[in-house]
Amino acid sequence: MVVGGGPTGVETAGASAERFKYVVPGYFSPELARSCSVYLVDMVPTVLAPFTGKSQTYAKKRLTKIGVQLKLGVGVAEVDKDGVTLADGHKIASRIVVWAGGLKAGPMLAASGLPQGKGGRIDVATDLTVPGFPGVYVLGDAANITDAKGRHLPQLGSVAQQAGHWAARNIKADLAGRPREPFRYLDKGIMAMVGRGAAVAEVGAARRRWQGPPAFAAWPGGARRAALGHGSAHQGGALVGVGLLHPRQATDRRRPAGCVRRRPGRHCRTRPCWHSAGLRPSSGADPEMPAWRLFSSQRGSYPAAAAAL
Repeated sequence: MVVGGGPTGVETAGASAERFKYVVPGYFSPELARSCSVYLVDMVPTVLAPFTGKSQTYAKKRLTKIGVQLKLGVGVAEVDKDGVTLADGHKIASRIVVWAGGLKAGPMLAASGLPQGKGGRIDVATDLTVPGFPGVYVLGDAANITDAKGRHLPQLGSVAQQAGHWAARNIKADLAGRPREPFRYLDKGIMAMVGRGAAVAEVGAARRRWQGPPAFAAWPGGARRAALGHGSAHQGGALVGVGLLHPRQATDRRRPAGCVRRRPGRHCRTRPCWHSAGLRPSSGADPEMPAWRLFSSQRGSYPAAAAAL
């Protein structure tokens, strides 16, 4: 379950759904993949609200194609250990909930005595200082920032980075006795990755739109793609990291120690495999069944890891 249909929520839901659709069936178990579901919930009726309508439509179609179940136009009333209760009373069972629905300011700001605005953040002037508190700068997710043209800026890393540099310039101006300058934000555009080979990008203040493979290729240096776990080893490790798979399920294709089979099969990709354990499938058993399923009663209920995301 992913709550929030912005870029973070779309990327998380898309990456998770692709793992269950393409990685888990081949490397682990088709039954495990079929038992997993990925939901994306947002109180607004679309995903990627800051993007244009065409980018939103592309993202929704792509998410639906890879198996993400969209619950849009309804908010979240409660999150507990059993799942999520929506504002309309509908409950979705889930053992894992990823919150991507935005940030609320921390309690430190309330204790600071500074006047708070939307989201508990501090409303700052165009020079990034707090009105009525000379020399006090508030930046990043702690601030509601407007630029020199009076536009309210989103809670993005690019805004925080540029604001940090600008605040440093204004502090140096204060020390030198020069007037401060209003913050001018350079809008380089917005991007969101929906899945492998699928992304949306709206570049520059004019929002020149790209989608699909060209937008996916536009991510710099492939670093973001690597961070999302492209490649079987990264994907398996990511699933183990969030508790969806047991470490024995995330091993690679190399022959397990003690395997006596000349050509290890799919069920040999886990350790221990049938052959290294000196066992043979019983009559009627699936000879390709991974060994972790055979030993699940002795080593803990691994299939329980297939709870809906």
